[in-house]
Amino acid sequence: MVLRSAAQLHILFADLDLIPPGVVTCSQWHPTEPNPEPVPQFGGVARKP
Repeated sequence: MVLRSAAQLHILFADLDLIPPGVVTCSQWHPTEPNPEPVPQFGGVARKP
């Protein structure tokens, strides 16, 4: 596992189409509760253009 900042993840996804909501804290990726607490992990999903 390699820990990366949100800015570093944006660089990794540079040539891909990010799927909304993009690079966000993992708790904010399609949350089941309104206004979830941010967590110290970031994630994102993308597809090849």
